[in-house]
Amino acid sequence: MNKKIYLIVFLAMISLPFVGMLWYRTDMTIEKRYARAFPSVIKEEKWNMQFFSELTDYFSDYFAYRQELATVDAVIKSRVFQVSNNDKVIVGKDKWLFFEETKDDYLGRNVLSGRGVHNCAKVLALLQEGAGRQGCKFLFVPAPNKNSLYPEYMPDRYVKESTENSYSLLKKEMEKQQVDFVDLKEAFGKQNTVMYHKLDTHWNNEGAAFAGGQILEHIGKEYVDYSNEAYQVLNCFSGDLWGMLYPKWNRLDENVIYDRQHIYEYCNDADTTEDMFIETSCQGKDGALVMFRDSFGNALLPFLADEYGAAFFTKAVPYDWSLIRQYEADTVILELTERHIASLQQEIPIMQGPERDIEGKVTKILQSDTSVNIAEQGEYYVVYGVLDSRYVEKNADILISVERNGKKRIFEAFPAAYGLNGGAGYEDYQYGIYLDKNVIGTKDCGLEVIAGRDGEYYSLQEISIYNGEKGE
Repeated sequence: MNKKIYLIVFLAMISLPFVGMLWYRTDMTIEKRYARAFPSVIKEEKWNMQFFSELTDYFSDYFAYRQELATVDAVIKSRVFQVSNNDKVIVGKDKWLFFEETKDDYLGRNVLSGRGVHNCAKVLALLQEGAGRQGCKFLFVPAPNKNSLYPEYMPDRYVKESTENSYSLLKKEMEKQQVDFVDLKEAFGKQNTVMYHKLDTHWNNEGAAFAGGQILEHIGKEYVDYSNEAYQVLNCFSGDLWGMLYPKWNRLDENVIYDRQHIYEYCNDADTTEDMFIETSCQGKDGALVMFRDSFGNALLPFLADEYGAAFFTKAVPYDWSLIRQYEADTVILELTERHIASLQQEIPIMQGPERDIEGKVTKILQSDTSVNIAEQGEYYVVYGVLDSRYVEKNADILISVERNGKKRIFEAFPAAYGLNGGAGYEDYQYGIYLDKNVIGTKDCGLEVIAGRDGEYYSLQEISIYNGEKGE
């Protein structure tokens, strides 16, 4: 009799994760990721040969009480062994949590190559030039990783391999290429107050207010100095790292709440600072702002929106420089977290490259493997490809020559990708440029890809096109 009871209990226990799916609902939002969808038996009009593998993945996301079990496991590992059971979260000292994706920046490994550093700074320099042509100020705002500012809370087992990382290298290159940026890492480093969340990736309200002040002071705009404002410290913030590590342990992080109320208003259907597109207005303020931002901009947004008569905030990529004209902006800010610096060369901005005059002979390289592709997008043709790395110096600029009706015009391309151009291993040698359709026109024209540095120019590839299509 006892054996039957044990067997029934055992079968009930092993069946619970599956049967419990009938009433249990997994909330994936607290883990900051999307759950896998239920697989289809038929995919692209064929039997899905990966059905059972995909079904296993689906079950691993949705079986009943997965998050409760994961939380118990995380508590044991983090509190007893000071390690994480989530490969996206690092358990630090004094119960601090860090995002695993910042590890390479912290350790100084897997840094951008010399060519990659040049590319990222050049993208920023071209964006700055494009804003200037529209009479608009440009400012790049790299948001520091949390462990860049508070390394004392990282586990001792993380030993730095180098004092240089992608940001420190980019900083030197931005200074060389005269990109206007605000060095928040240096500014935060001079403060004695912790301004980031203990259980979250981002800065807290005090950090956002401080960053906003540094940005507005750099621009030369008047602003409210929140260091003089009264505030309370409340346990009212839901940390993203805590939610990923302990999905069913509800604990709120501290946050600074200022007594002073924000005065901006939403002008579109946005209702939180996490929305993709946000338009704001602020009565009594002047100026118009366009800001490209990521999740660090959530807490930052109110402090900037309060100081501009009109502002537009977007998380959309690629960066669309036509928004400057659309919103009649006098200031454009590009905020990007430190760990995503490499993304600057992963998607060309929607902006026609500047026209250039070059002097001197262009030497033709006869057997270059440089590729040239044409795509049509709205009012533009996009010329893009992958450079033959054998003939491209670290600091070489990429030019596109357009010859039409016997006249030649030359434009500088972005050293970045268009879409998924090239794939893995080609990141440093991709290029792309948006060209107005009137530039290429509807008649035959020739395109030439040129690498230039220090007054020397090399032709890497030539093609002819007609109506935006490659010719023979």
